[in-house]
Amino acid sequence: IKYKNRNLSLNDVFIELRSVFRKKGLKPIPVAFTSQGGNPSLIELFPNRAFTNIITKNVFDIRTLIGREEEMTDIPQLLSTEKRVVLVHGIGGIGKTFLCQHLYKQLKNTYTYTGWFEYIENLQTTFTSQVDDDFFHLNEITNTGERWGIIIDKLQSLDPDTIIFIDDIKNTRDQDTYLSVLTNLNITIIATSRLRFDTSLFTHYPLDILSPEACLSLFYTYYDIEKNDEYAHNIITLAGCHSLTVELLARTAQNSCTELKGFYEVLHKKGFD
Repeated sequence: IKYKNRNLSLNDVFIELRSVFRKKGLKPIPVAFTSQGGNPSLIELFPNRAFTNIITKNVFDIRTLIGREEEMTDIPQLLSTEKRVVLVHGIGGIGKTFLCQHLYKQLKNTYTYTGWFEYIENLQTTFTSQVDDDFFHLNEITNTGERWGIIIDKLQSLDPDTIIFIDDIKNTRDQDTYLSVLTNLNITIIATSRLRFDTSLFTHYPLDILSPEACLSLFYTYYDIEKNDEYAHNIITLAGCHSLTVELLARTAQNSCTELKGFYEVLHKKGFD
């Protein structure tokens, strides 16, 4: 790559090399260079590290994923069949965000550009408040409308080898007209929502509750005072295999140092909200 005559940064060189490798069906090997007398020199190989541009500011910790192995395979396969804008939807508290955080972790090093957005108010506010200002050259720009225009122009110009996640879309397309721009971006998008949208905007991937077996593993992740599968299953049944409820009940039993038989009897007698 004739990077000198094209005024490319080293990061741009990495991105171009990565694109060339992929087009030839080869796995890119990330490298690091240093400048010596104006000439770049190879100083170290990082076989376990990918040079990916993260275009957003969000950072999150990821816990162990339980019981979503099928989804972790299905959704990437869906993306490989030209379904580039996918909506993971389902009731609240069943693990949509958690699943997609793991997908983000799994997929981010296979794309040139990646980003994670948490939906706030509308898509314009979401993008303008969470992108990396350095990447989009927005450090001196405060006007929301101007920032939005620059961000969309940049996203439209990015290599199609780009994936972004938009978590917990709370408004319909009629309530948030900015959502329509997603159909004009030539990038991969995975979103989550409790809502369903028309298929012209998203390919739907419905997420169901966890299996009882997965819920049992989830329960024991947060409860270790004793192992009593009979009463643990009874508690899980009361919770309807709703993963967030199972987790909260397990934490409650753990924090109260309660054996499961007595805990179940109290729940069965008094119920819970």
